[in-house]
Amino acid sequence: MLRKMSCKRIKYGFQMGRQNRTGKLFTGFMPAISNKTSSAIRDKIRECKTLNSGNSELPDIARELNPKLRGWKNYYGKFYKSKLDHTLTTATFRLARWAQKKYKKLYKKFKRALEWVGQYKNPSHYF
Repeated sequence: MLRKMSCKRIKYGFQMGRQNRTGKLFTGFMPAISNKTSSAIRDKIRECKTLNSGNSELPDIARELNPKLRGWKNYYGKFYKSKLDHTLTTATFRLARWAQKKYKKLYKKFKRALEWVGQYKNPSHYF
């Protein structure tokens, strides 16, 4: 009989394996960021003070968010990186919302705001 097991000190969850490269099903577990930790990361992004203030500038936001994002990516991104990337898209969406409030040309244009944020996501810029 199988039962659920969890460890409270580990911030990784274990996801059931689905298919390997050849398309065959397999049984196994892959470590990935746990749902509880993912929720905590989203909460921390939501609490970012510079994103919530309307008069902040992009370099200020980068100074506050970059160390956190890099740390999370280095720690949780070692295994099953795509699940972490799904969590970190929250930062992209929050930046787009901030840009909509800050710049008149992006107001009510979320898709354009996402594109605007996307131009700053490469390593030579801020995010």
